[in-house]
Amino acid sequence: MKDIIHEDVITLDVDQIDFSDKEAVKGLIFQLFSTIEQLAEVIQDLRTENQQLKDEINRLKGEKGRPMIPSNHPEYEAPKEKPKKWHKDSKKPKIKIDRIEYIELDKSVLPADAKHNGYRRVVKQNIKFETDNV
Repeated sequence: MKDIIHEDVITLDVDQIDFSDKEAVKGLIFQLFSTIEQLAEVIQDLRTENQQLKDEINRLKGEKGRPMIPSNHPEYEAPKEKPKKWHKDSKKPKIKIDRIEYIELDKSVLPADAKHNGYRRVVKQNIKFETDNV
């Protein structure tokens, strides 16, 4: 504990402080704040270690330790990159064509006012199950 608290703070006598010397008072206040900050860190470390030891004692007794519940205030996180917008690609160029069939249509089945609008390509996918007994 003595390595955290400076000797000046330990031997400090309030009656002997010259409050008219602003620089000396300012330096003393900074030294006290530094000591308070260091002591607060030590207290927090000791509390954490104390809780871990209590949990270990309870675990050795066969009881459950204290549950680890995250805090409600998340740590500061750097802004994440925006996700790329989803884009659906066409599957047709990726489909392997095994065979091509040209379908002829009997013109007598069509109505008299039917006219030719061009050709249309259609990819028809089937699943073929075959046995392969060896």
